[in-house]
Amino acid sequence: MKVHSKTSHPPCGGFTLLELLLVVAILGVLTGLAAPEVGKMVARYQTQATADQINALFVRAQVEALRRSGFVQLEKYAGIAGSNPCVANNDWSCGVRLMADTDKDGIYETVLEEMSITAGVTLTNASTPLGGGGENLPFDRWGRAAHTTKAAFVQSKAGRDSADLAVCVDSTSRIRTVKPSSLAAPCP
Repeated sequence: MKVHSKTSHPPCGGFTLLELLLVVAILGVLTGLAAPEVGKMVARYQTQATADQINALFVRAQVEALRRSGFVQLEKYAGIAGSNPCVANNDWSCGVRLMADTDKDGIYETVLEEMSITAGVTLTNASTPLGGGGENLPFDRWGRAAHTTKAAFVQSKAGRDSADLAVCVDSTSRIRTVKPSSLAAPCP
């Protein structure tokens, strides 16, 4: 007669259901904690990218104004494909374009550059132009923005105050990006 001995088999590798649920719960908590910070980071990136684009557009406008003895302006433009809607005169969220008056008749007919604004970023012309309004920002023959003191374009992601930025141009044509202390007076 044959006798069978009990031999123990090594345990199979794997995780219990309880261990898996615990890991999933920990990952859920960590994701919940990180998600708001990721949203803030994306808002800061979007506003910084828009501020950099506006800064570059200001520089290009200055260079073109020097090259053309003036007759250059930035204006809001709602015709850019995929752009945001514009609500008020000083709301430039729909897009911005750099225009030139090539025949010097007071009509800016040549488009030098167009810039669409990232969805969710608000772009506001907070300048105080000499002629009033807020739909355009002309540059004189010395490359200076024609305004009384300073011009600012403020970007903000809805509900993300930490992402607010202002691109300021002072009377000496110095361009800088600052974190505004208030949206009423964004440039110091």
